[in-house]
Amino acid sequence: MNVKWMSVLIATILVFSVSTVIPAVATETNPPSVTNPVANPSTIANDGSEYTELTVDVIDDTAVDNVTVDLTPIGGKVIYMTCKGNYTENGKVISVFNYTTNATCPSGTYNLVVNATDATENRNYNNTKTISLKVGLPEGVIPVY
Repeated sequence: MNVKWMSVLIATILVFSVSTVIPAVATETNPPSVTNPVANPSTIANDGSEYTELTVDVIDDTAVDNVTVDLTPIGGKVIYMTCKGNYTENGKVISVFNYTTNATCPSGTYNLVVNATDATENRNYNNTKTISLKVGLPEGVIPVY
């Protein structure tokens, strides 16, 4: 087989391969699921001097495109979390996302809303999860003025 026909054959195989894969991904309609929301440590000072790592797992049929957490209740903004890694379990893609933040807000317990979007633009907005974070001095600590 000469080079010209080999190129035509390879191009044809690629076209059929792409047209077979794309509809399978594009028809996935299940939204991602945010699980295991954790703040570590779960209590931080409200003076901006201490930091906590916010972590969530996101489970999806395909792949997760982005995850945001709303930090406005603790003096921040809505930010994109960073993907620490992915693995597959029981046919699902599980992605671990995190973000490290501090807080400059009044003492209290805050629930930070987490949203996820997968590779096919499905969102978990109808099933949001929150990360609970306590801001202020830990119980039993008396401030020194």
